[in-house]
Amino acid sequence: MRLSDSEYEFLKESVVDLFKVYNIRGFPLDPFELAEKMNIRCIPYRDLSKKARTEALEYSEDGCSLEKLNCEWVIYYNDEFSRGTINNILMHEIAHYWLGHTGAKENEEREESEASFFAKYALTPPVIANRLLNSFEDRDFKDRFELSWAGAKGAREYYESWLNCSRIELTDYEIDLLTLNGLE
Repeated sequence: MRLSDSEYEFLKESVVDLFKVYNIRGFPLDPFELAEKMNIRCIPYRDLSKKARTEALEYSEDGCSLEKLNCEWVIYYNDEFSRGTINNILMHEIAHYWLGHTGAKENEEREESEASFFAKYALTPPVIANRLLNSFEDRDFKDRFELSWAGAKGAREYYESWLNCSRIELTDYEIDLLTLNGLE
């Protein structure tokens, strides 16, 4: 689902707000560290009982999150994937939490689109890639930002789109992101 330009801008600002609130600096981003700061537990599928693991895999091959009765937020994730894929899964689930998603069926498509974009932007903001990378091949994105190959391709394509949008000035949130990371 394609979101509006203003929705994408809101999501990018939300990522930077999250980084400010939890004092997240440096790339590659460590979603485990962020989840810990947010008091979100991350549980790999391998730590579940055989029955619970089977149910989790039937629900989602990647991962899912939920709020338990004690108001604790928990992310369950498939730890058989690469670190880059796990990073994306965790950021996607953190996005659901940060954005206050409810998981209601009527909002599912929108919430999934928002969380996917949020995760992509959080893991590899183009303004950060522009400052940290010397070359811009998929491998450079994969290695520098600890992404999967698919994530690296998506990050490179998004970076190229960002670069070609012919803006003269950075946005306030991009400046904040650079400042937070000592790159301004």
